Amino acid sequence: MGLEIVPINSSFEDYQALYEEWFNYVDADGDGRFTGKEAIKFFAMSNLSRQELKQVWAIADARREGYLGFREFVIAMQLVSLGQCGYSITHDLLTSDAMKYVKPPTMEGLDALVAKKKRKNSKDLSVSPQPSPSSNWFHTKSKKEVSAASVTSVIDGLKKLYLQKLKPLETAYQYNDFVSPFLTNSDFDAKPMILLLGQYSTGKTTFIKHMLRTTYPGAHIGPEPTTDRFVVVMSGPDERSIPGNTVAVQADMPFSGLTTFGTSFLSKFECSQMPHPLLDYITFVDSPGVLSGEKQRTQRQYDFTGVTSWFAAKCDLILLLFDPHKLDVSDEFKRVISSLRGNDDKIRVVLNKADQVDPQQLMRIYGALMWSLGKVLNVPEVMRVYIGSFNDQDTHNSISGPLGNELFQKEQNDLLCDLKDIPKKACDRKINEFVKRARSAVIHAYIVSHLKKQMPSMIGKAKAQQRLIDNLEDEFVKVQREFHLPAGDFPDVEQFRETLKGYNIDKFERLNKKLIQTVEDMLAYDIPNLLKTFRNPYVDSSFKDNQTLYEEWFNFADADGDGRFTGTEALKFFAFSNLSRQELKQVWAVADSKREGYLGFREFVIAMQLVSLAQSGYPITQDVVNSDAMRYVKPPTMEGLDALVAKKRRKNKDKELSVIPQPSVASNWFSAKSVKKVPASSVTSVIDGLKRLYLQKLKPLEATYRYNDFVSPALTNSDFDAKPMILLLGQYSTGKTTFIKHMLRTNYPGNKKGSHIGPEPTTDRFVVVMSGPDERSIPGNTVAVQADMPFSGLTTFGTSFLSKFECSQMPHPLLDYITFVDSPGVLSGEKQRTQRQYDFTGVTSWFAAKCDLILLLFDPHKLDVSDEFKRVISSLRGNDDKIRVVLNKADQVDPQQLMRIYGALMWSLGKVLNVPEVMRVYIGSFNDQDTHNSISGPLGNELFQKEQNDLLCDLKDIPKKACDRKINEFVKRARSAVIHAYIVSHLKKQMPSMIGKAKAQQRLIDNLEDEFVKVQREFHLPAGDFPDVEQFRETLKGYNIDKFERLNKKLIQTVEDMLAYDIPNLLKTFRNPYG
Repeated sequence: MGLEIVPINSSFEDYQALYEEWFNYVDADGDGRFTGKEAIKFFAMSNLSRQELKQVWAIADARREGYLGFREFVIAMQLVSLGQCGYSITHDLLTSDAMKYVKPPTMEGLDALVAKKKRKNSKDLSVSPQPSPSSNWFHTKSKKEVSAASVTSVIDGLKKLYLQKLKPLETAYQYNDFVSPFLTNSDFDAKPMILLLGQYSTGKTTFIKHMLRTTYPGAHIGPEPTTDRFVVVMSGPDERSIPGNTVAVQADMPFSGLTTFGTSFLSKFECSQMPHPLLDYITFVDSPGVLSGEKQRTQRQYDFTGVTSWFAAKCDLILLLFDPHKLDVSDEFKRVISSLRGNDDKIRVVLNKADQVDPQQLMRIYGALMWSLGKVLNVPEVMRVYIGSFNDQDTHNSISGPLGNELFQKEQNDLLCDLKDIPKKACDRKINEFVKRARSAVIHAYIVSHLKKQMPSMIGKAKAQQRLIDNLEDEFVKVQREFHLPAGDFPDVEQFRETLKGYNIDKFERLNKKLIQTVEDMLAYDIPNLLKTFRNPYVDSSFKDNQTLYEEWFNFADADGDGRFTGTEALKFFAFSNLSRQELKQVWAVADSKREGYLGFREFVIAMQLVSLAQSGYPITQDVVNSDAMRYVKPPTMEGLDALVAKKRRKNKDKELSVIPQPSVASNWFSAKSVKKVPASSVTSVIDGLKRLYLQKLKPLEATYRYNDFVSPALTNSDFDAKPMILLLGQYSTGKTTFIKHMLRTNYPGNKKGSHIGPEPTTDRFVVVMSGPDERSIPGNTVAVQADMPFSGLTTFGTSFLSKFECSQMPHPLLDYITFVDSPGVLSGEKQRTQRQYDFTGVTSWFAAKCDLILLLFDPHKLDVSDEFKRVISSLRGNDDKIRVVLNKADQVDPQQLMRIYGALMWSLGKVLNVPEVMRVYIGSFNDQDTHNSISGPLGNELFQKEQNDLLCDLKDIPKKACDRKINEFVKRARSAVIHAYIVSHLKKQMPSMIGKAKAQQRLIDNLEDEFVKVQREFHLPAGDFPDVEQFRETLKGYNIDKFERLNKKLIQTVEDMLAYDIPNLLKTFRNPYG
């Protein structure tokens, strides 16, 4: 079974000329790209709803590049045609029979416009792929500013940012010599690549042949080491093999960086081109077999490990292939696997040729492979291994048997799903790698400028250079502490040392803060804005077609057009209903269940339905929202409203009045680099009010006393607007991922085949499962720079963590209200814990502070609380009110055992959770399987149902309490910032004015507990509100206390007044308008 990426179907050829005419008409600037702006005008002729067009764009622009080429344009038009025929537009439609004979859609008025353009323009209008205009940017010697108008895709935007903002930093500090060569145009435009690694004769070349269903030019297959070179298999106009030296100088190929490995390598490198539909989407990299003997390794005459590392950084997926008869991991293979550091998320392990052994042998071989990998791969979670026989031969039924064949088919399907996703994720991967590179370049600049700073100005330079090289580890620590950088993001010290020996440190550049700030601003502002510009043009559409009347009413009621129906507007509008104030008070209370002080369009519709029911005599309660009465409710009678709406319609007949949720005006307050005074009139909700208070009153205090470095990053617009989150924590295989699946009634993207669910530690990353226009997985570095996601604060944990973090988006009604955070299983062994390469406890604490609910899941067979779990629970300090404990999989034990297990769990929790009250524990089996009646019995089932209902009630309340929770967290933060200001200014006050500063600083750090007590007594502060002393001490070591600010009473008084007056007044302003 080969890999198929959906091509244009057979009906395309019949209508190619027509589609070409349409594409030329719509592609106004003739760049071969159909952009979102062009789509909004063009697709309007189809008369489909915005919701349908949103789906059309999401499927056609599967790679999320922000535009459609001709091929994708044709797919979009075919989907439009099927939408007009009444088909539901989903991704499955692409592979259905309906696509085979689809005719072009009906586009109202289009033919006349095309004919008019044709008469005007007699040029040849055939469609041929055009090179991107941005390719010329890399060739020009003059560094002119690239105009924003010439950027027509996400990739173009990244090119522009690289040339104008990141490359100057790389050039200044010789990043290209130490870490990675400069990027070229072809690096950005390259198709996604798959690298195959393994010992000789493990089936690497055969795997590629199996995927292509044919042999590529120059392929060698045999039981001996046949492939003696790296071979890139890519799309081309005809079949040919191109030698390595030629490939490395081709401007349209992303391999110029390989010249650094010399001609001895390039003579063992070639490119194999052939026309093939799969190669239009993916490029394969075949590699020589990894050798076992040291003598053989030294005969290679080039740096094999270095080349592998180079390809690993460029590739989107790395397949490590093993043969059942060659499971030993040689020294060279260990070096190769070590060189993949930082690319762990790309690795997939394949146990190939598995049909050559019987099921019993296969089980032992699988165990032996996991044993070997566990010693080499420095990760705590169990690596996913795909088992199968990836070739075109029939499987050995006589050996593997029917069960083996079924297993191989399932495993092959899982792996093919992984491969099919690669082109869709290619653009996200490029953004992810670009962000990683930018952060790496910043750290490199800090290191190089620091080394330059340590050099003497006159004599003794040679000795100073040698001392710096010898003590490079210590210098890295100094840089890390001085600039507060994540330790896991620093380069390999030995590799850096080796490169450094060939340079004169004295000739390095000093620290240029302007260059670094430019890159920091690029990450904070430019990339988020770029992604926002080229997102789905219909993404802001959530209304249904049958709600046009409500749309008109909402546009009439929303006088200022900000997409918010406020209490003031409600008093006038609801008067048309002739309901009593008491009834309208209930309507508002139910519709504004989140207590935000306004109604969006969705809540407005609910309010109108409630008004209709009240007019029919129904009592308005929260329960009526979920009742059958809401299913068929008609719009209410609004006396005199229709005449006023018609009058407004005549006035605004040229304006588009469709309801599209608008971003809050307040979101611009955070984008502005200078914080101007925000007028009170622009505040239209409780959350807007909190944003205004934060920017104008609390943030100045935080910035003055470096609260963001010590306690919590500065808040962003998305922190205030984020949906409530639920964090799931627990040891491996306690059912965290299954719990989310149970809530959604489906697997989330990235786990569609359930590959991250199993009895072993499978989930190796934090996964945020949230609402999105279509199904996709977004890598961590990309997520952290998305302006509309509240995760920018995670950058403090470095790229080593961000490579173990991702966002899984999907359209789902539950996710419109709640976001889930899945987490890796808490580990028991200390060695495993240290393999994580990032601060797991710190990340957990960060999420705990952001989340509205924390579920601690336990398995009846794993009740021990490990040291790491104790640290995790300790990190939840201050969030005790959010914690709920779940004893999952309780149907696997009988009632007597369950009682003992429950008691044992309470015993363990009582020792760890430092609270006097007994913790509520929910008991049940939260999955989609039937409960084990034979074990738990009818009493157990009844108990589980009651417990599940109780927990679901808790979860349902989360969205309603979200606004109250945000206010609560805001007040906690403000009080914490005040205490922090008192501590920092007190430490500054203890420093001597002239001499002995270093000793004074060390004394303050050593006696920090005593200083905390002094601050508490001087300012009469609650002792329980002080930060963790050890954590504060560790952070303090990286700062010069003498540079802290003295106590500014005015700043503190401003925050105290905010708590005493501004917040109460804000809540009073946006309470229920009917009292």
